[in-house]
Formats: sequence, structure tokens, C-alpha cells
Amino acid sequence: MSGAASVVDPPAHSAATPGERWFVYMVRCADGSLYTGITTDVERRLLEHRASGSKAARYLRGKGPIELVLNVEAGDRVLAAKTEYRIKQLAKADKEKLLSGDLAIPWAVNPEAAETETAETGHGEKNG
Repeated sequence: MSGAASVVDPPAHSAATPGERWFVYMVRCADGSLYTGITTDVERRLLEHRASGSKAARYLRGKGPIELVLNVEAGDRVLAAKTEYRIKQLAKADKEKLLSGDLAIPWAVNPEAAETETAETGHGEKNG
């Protein structure tokens, strides 16, 4: 992984298939653009992207070579997808800050963990 992305512990896992680990990854294209995705097997997914076949992300076709710049375990598929969405909503400058370690990964929060935090801290309660 290039850069020093601020890697903090991902949120607690929600119910997932035993042994199923999901990852959020980011690649840099030859034109400098960044692509973020999720997978259970980063190496396989990179091979699919690099092959530019039917399993490659359409965005990446013809944008190679690509370089893996971020690869972090993100919990189950739901948490990985939510974290991917949060990263994709960042401006490119903020994604670069994430990769350099100047910005933490915007982890999605496991609803069960959020309920526990609310119960323990009192934060998140609705007024009214």
C-alpha cells in the first residue's frame, strides 16, 4: 500500500457469514484518478480490474495501469459498502489526505455498536 493512510480499527462486525471478511480498497489510475471498491479478495479483484474484461469495473477499463493505494478490512459486506460510500463522497483532495494519513477513514458504524455507545454515553438520544 502506498501512502500512510490513517488506519484505525474498523467498527465492530455485525452478523456475517463466518470467515467472510470484506475489504475496502482504493486504486490509483494512470491518469491520477482514484477508484474505491469493496471485495472479499483484493488480489483477485485487482486481477479482474487489470484484465479489463467483463468483471472489471467499467470506470477502470482503459485507465491502467492501476496501483493499489489502500486496502483495509471493513467488517461485513454492509459495513464495507457503507464505508465505501462514505469514501466515495469525499472530495479528491480529502481522499489524498486519507491516503497520506492526514484524514481518518470514515468508517460506517455498526448499528449494534451505535446502540451500545448511545446506551453507555447518552449521546444520540432524541429530544422531544
